[in-house]
Amino acid sequence: VYFLYVTLKGCFMFQRNKLACVVAGVVLAVGATAASATTIDFTKASTGTSGMAGNVGWTLTAGTNVGLAGTANNSQLFDGSDSDLSGTGLALQRDGYGVRSALDKQTSDDEISSIKKGSEYLQLTFDWAVKLTGASFLDLFIAANGDFEEGYAETDDGTIIAFSATDLANSGGSKRAGFAGGSFVGIVTQSIKFYIGLGNDAQGVADGALASVDIAPVPVPAAGLLMLGGLGGLVALRRRKTA
Repeated sequence: VYFLYVTLKGCFMFQRNKLACVVAGVVLAVGATAASATTIDFTKASTGTSGMAGNVGWTLTAGTNVGLAGTANNSQLFDGSDSDLSGTGLALQRDGYGVRSALDKQTSDDEISSIKKGSEYLQLTFDWAVKLTGASFLDLFIAANGDFEEGYAETDDGTIIAFSATDLANSGGSKRAGFAGGSFVGIVTQSIKFYIGLGNDAQGVADGALASVDIAPVPVPAAGLLMLGGLGGLVALRRRKTA
């Protein structure tokens, strides 16, 4: 049995339905199963568009912000051999997940692209709320003029995390990975949208690929456990009176 975690802000989001807030407070305390922090490695060849991260299921979908359909794609092999990413723990068999759509006219595109008329995105959705603790992109580069590409992760409460390029754009046969990632204080969310800003490395359109996402279980607040105990006591008392 798993728990549903709803923040106070999340409860306000349901303010049109007061019952939702009340129910959320009760469900908050319903049994929890401990789970370890998990990395979803989108550079691993066997990682598809759905799966399990620890005990929680996830699904990856694709789209655009202008209504065009999109398909998640990870067909390109990893090509960043000039970058030492051994410390990341990633499989590096594929170049991460991107989006194929009619937006940028690249039918074999394996990256999330952004142009002035619209942006592609990947949406990662979990069965229930998790704590987002890290993420990474590939193929984010810095142009010779100093302009740079950025990847963004947006949680379902509107929190936006930026990942800025640190590798110079490939030139002269170089094969850098364009890796940008990091860990941070966990943000509780059930879905995450990944997209690319308009900053460009001067080599085609602004684009990048999703490499990994780190999540951890949401701890059950002590107050929730106390509330569960209190509810149990009330039930027992009512049964005793009825008897």
